[in-house]
Amino acid sequence: MMISLHHPLDLKLSLDSGQAFRWREIDGWWWGTMGNAAVKMRVFRNKLEIFSDHVDQVQLGTMATNYFSLDEDHSGIIQSFGNDPYLVRIIDQFAGLRILRQDFWECLISFLCSAESSVARIRRMTEDMSRVFGKEVRLDGHTLWTFPEINVLANASEQELRDLGLGFRAPNIVEAAERVVNGDINKAKFQNMTHSEAMGELMKFKGIGPKIASCILLFSIGKDEAFPVDRWVRRSLERVYGLPEKMSHTAIEDWAQNRFGRNAGLAQQFLFHAERDGVN
Repeated sequence: MMISLHHPLDLKLSLDSGQAFRWREIDGWWWGTMGNAAVKMRVFRNKLEIFSDHVDQVQLGTMATNYFSLDEDHSGIIQSFGNDPYLVRIIDQFAGLRILRQDFWECLISFLCSAESSVARIRRMTEDMSRVFGKEVRLDGHTLWTFPEINVLANASEQELRDLGLGFRAPNIVEAAERVVNGDINKAKFQNMTHSEAMGELMKFKGIGPKIASCILLFSIGKDEAFPVDRWVRRSLERVYGLPEKMSHTAIEDWAQNRFGRNAGLAQQFLFHAERDGVN
């Protein structure tokens, strides 16, 4: 099906930038799963062209619209950064970058895997878990795997996860799965919390510190004010805005929310890409 795009959408910037880890580009198409559906998509002539054999077109359109926030006033969000000269200068170079609205469960486990990991290693760990514990789905001759269901990982042993190379992350993932299965936490609970409350609750999980908590809130809970701080973002803030080197994550996030407003998370993505890519 074809979805008209009223604002730019860059799939590579959005899908291959450390927000999500299981999308792959093959011959101009991006392949992955949304829920239990295998999906392929590309942007062609200002339209999102997306296909799946596993859901009807109405459901597929809804899934894509939600995933990329296509119903948001993206231009209005960009205009809200108009008082920041540096953002104004770099935004056009990353037109089409979107904050993804991922499945909370997959996002939670993916970022538990991110502790002391490169993007390549996170991809390998999440793909290996999907191959072993997920379901095989096929589309146009391609085989993909859905992300493991909550109860499946909750019943997995720590050793099974260690055998997949998850190392010290394995017990944290088992514990997180058990807490989700038991109903201790879910997406709705976090959505109904303030940003600071949700941060505090997420950091009760073993293996989740401020950066990982902010990523989960931004990329799956819809807390658009969340502002993850990694080395690239910290370098940008020190270089461009003069923030001190030893400033805490909490202090930086407070500063960013005051400066960039309720869409600080999108500003974070622009700063991250610009610093990593050497754009000044």
